[in-house]
Amino acid sequence: MADTTDAHGGFYLKSNGKSHIKSKSDPRSDSEIRNEEKKTIYCRICFNEISDHSKEMIINGRFSHEFVNPANITYTIGCFSDAVGCTVQGIPTLEATWFPGYAWSFAGCRQCSEHLGWFFQNNGDRFFGLILPKLDGDI
Repeated sequence: MADTTDAHGGFYLKSNGKSHIKSKSDPRSDSEIRNEEKKTIYCRICFNEISDHSKEMIINGRFSHEFVNPANITYTIGCFSDAVGCTVQGIPTLEATWFPGYAWSFAGCRQCSEHLGWFFQNNGDRFFGLILPKLDGDI
């Protein structure tokens, strides 16, 4: 994490590729500003911590995607680099994958076992596609 002074006496806090200007008169500490960026995302059923906004990622040009599965159920998912509150279940499969080349497994809440989405993987690349309406926390 690097801090760089700007020409106006403030400085930039660089975190996860994002820069934020903080003036010298800002009473918040650097860690308070970073914690505001790390807004927690919870399971809507049991309120277990699932991930946070710093783990959001862009896949195929977007964070959120809408897909229809073979059972004709529509899902709106968000992509996350990690979801510590999820367990991955099942053998990865390429069948009916929404992301070509990526095998998927189910992702469930570590606390209540609610199905929260899928874990996608392809030759070392990996991410979680989590069902946004099943999550809470300013998404």
